[in-house]
Amino acid sequence: MSYVTLIPELDLGVVVLINASSSNARMAIMYSIVRPYLGVADIDWIAYFSTDDDQSGGEGAGIEELAYQDGSVDAPLSRYAGRYRDSWFGDVLIRLYGNELLFESVKS
Repeated sequence: MSYVTLIPELDLGVVVLINASSSNARMAIMYSIVRPYLGVADIDWIAYFSTDDDQSGGEGAGIEELAYQDGSVDAPLSRYAGRYRDSWFGDVLIRLYGNELLFESVKS
């Protein structure tokens, strides 16, 4: 996912590319880069946006946190199989195939 900010008056263009779906993370990075160029006081954007994620209804609301360590998960892989809906990918199917999970996006 990406954010692009253009401020022609300052000859400034900033592109933030991250491999995550968190809009809060993208905004925190973008604001941290752009605001000093605007001459306004900066704030701790990570703290500012992290409060949104901690409240119910924020990103990830209703999604159970699964414990992991060293790339392994506590739940069996079959636990992750199913149909999901994502704003970018649309309907997504996660299928268990042997000892692997397969990702299928209907939209892309």
